[in-house]
Amino acid sequence: MADEPKAPRKRATKKAAPVESTSEAPIEKKTRKKAVPAVVATPIFQAAPVEAAKPAKKEKPVKQTPENKENKKENKKGENRVALKGINWLAYQQILNALPQSRAARLTYDRGILEITMPLETHEYSRELIGLFIRIFSLEMGLKLKSMRSTTINRPDLARGVEPDCTFYIQNQPKVAGKIVDFMQDPPPDLVVEVDINHTDIDKNNLYASLGVPELWRFNGEELKIYVLPKTESAIELASESESPYLEYIECDRSPTFPLFQKEQLYNFLVKAEQDENAAEIEFRAMVKEILSQK
Repeated sequence: MADEPKAPRKRATKKAAPVESTSEAPIEKKTRKKAVPAVVATPIFQAAPVEAAKPAKKEKPVKQTPENKENKKENKKGENRVALKGINWLAYQQILNALPQSRAARLTYDRGILEITMPLETHEYSRELIGLFIRIFSLEMGLKLKSMRSTTINRPDLARGVEPDCTFYIQNQPKVAGKIVDFMQDPPPDLVVEVDINHTDIDKNNLYASLGVPELWRFNGEELKIYVLPKTESAIELASESESPYLEYIECDRSPTFPLFQKEQLYNFLVKAEQDENAAEIEFRAMVKEILSQK
């Protein structure tokens, strides 16, 4: 029997192993990217370079001159003022009568000029303590006293009217004791105090000299000035030689009413009273008593 032809052998081929699925992402082919130049943000407002701080120069102390003292005084606020010009006596009286008796504003009228003053804290503090200072001195010296504070002093014959800060009758107290003073008939006050920390359009010295006030104290917030009318036989000659029909004040270092009084005593009293008015008063009373005991 003939042999059957053999079938050709098939080549064995290896089957590729199945690719197991993994969570890793397929590796992509890397591509070379072109380098992009970095963009630097430019601020809209560019700060100036900070320089090293230079040592501060020492300021030279300001030399105290009359001009500096005046500016320092003007910086202090003691009063608000308004001056009205061209006001006749009748208009002044109408304004005065229209205002209430109890008011803070004070009026000063001088031949056509009406000044309205609204005192502030510094003014009132000085006025009150200077008045207390005078009362203590007069009491310890055993003097009689009539205080009229800011009573209106009207003199229609002189076309002048004023409301002082403090008004005192001392030498002439017996002539006005127990009565309402008539300034047309009775003597003028013996002592008047005026506090003017800021500028005033009224010539206070000329005004009070025309009223015949023998002694005037004026305080500007820093310095007290004492003025007295001359009491000599040549007073009439002094008045005739002056352009003013009235006697003119003479500035004095001491008060003729209180000859033991020194300005430094008032300055110290005002400074101490800023901390405690009662303590300052007690201390001042003791000092006055000691001064009088050594007399």
